[in-house]
Amino acid sequence: MLERRVLYNSLRLHYQDDPDLDVEPWQVINYRSESTKSLIEQLGSFDIHLDPSSFMAYADSCRSPEELTDELIADAELDPEEADYIFLLIFELWRRLLPEKQTISLFCDELDYQIGLFDSDQLESLEPIEDALANLLYLLNEEVDNGADPRELFVTIQESCAHRLEDFLYDFIDFQIENENSLYASEVLEGFNDFVDDPKWLALLKARLLITTDPAEASMLVDQLLNLTAEDDNINFQIEFLSLLVQEGNRNSFCRVLKAILDLLETEEEFHDVLSLCEDYFHCLDEEEDESKIREIIERREGINPETAVDSNDKDLLALKQIFQI
Repeated sequence: MLERRVLYNSLRLHYQDDPDLDVEPWQVINYRSESTKSLIEQLGSFDIHLDPSSFMAYADSCRSPEELTDELIADAELDPEEADYIFLLIFELWRRLLPEKQTISLFCDELDYQIGLFDSDQLESLEPIEDALANLLYLLNEEVDNGADPRELFVTIQESCAHRLEDFLYDFIDFQIENENSLYASEVLEGFNDFVDDPKWLALLKARLLITTDPAEASMLVDQLLNLTAEDDNINFQIEFLSLLVQEGNRNSFCRVLKAILDLLETEEEFHDVLSLCEDYFHCLDEEEDESKIREIIERREGINPETAVDSNDKDLLALKQIFQI
């Protein structure tokens, strides 16, 4: 039953992106905004009659909302959707009435909730999400101390969340760097580095931090990344790497990653992102003539559909290669 909560959170995310999705209201409602009275009344419609006190009494002998749901519907003849609906009601009542009895599903639900607020710019304060990350790191380290494999453990946590934790961590640390919270960004980065499945992304952020504080070490880390990711075909990573190299400024490194990207390039949107970074690169070096050439290419391509495929013989693509002599 653990996956029920993940599926609910995932369905809500899809529904927010596509309100025309064919779903029942109970499948996507925000139960956190429902009153306790309303939750109890909805349970009553399934002939489960409780009040807060009796709910907590029943829950006292259970380890999780999943276990309590199993106990309350054990003798009922319900279809799977009815059982899921009841579980969501019990989950929310447990979350608000028994905050001291934490489980993995409750913990990951709170992470999902805070990440959702962060992604939609609805956080009034960063403190709740910082607390959630601190609690996650504490949990991970406790389990590792007890012999768990760090990356396998992180995968387990990630599979219990609707959001992809590694993507969020990158965005969150990047946000902290942008807002000049370098010390905290470094703490989060170092804390999670041993747990993530693909640490090259965090290495990019570490290099960003080092560029201003220790350029020599930043340069060494960039060289390591160049060697480790030379054959990497993830264009999103390579574009992020190129963005870093705009700051780092080494022409050989910039050209090396740019060439790798151009070999992977597929859409106009990707080409536009690359052109913008090239323009920024020349702007940072005060190379006005080349900056102007890039700007002319960008202006020529205004209005092209972002999803349009870019031909390998596109004249602007060839012109870009000529500018960088790659």
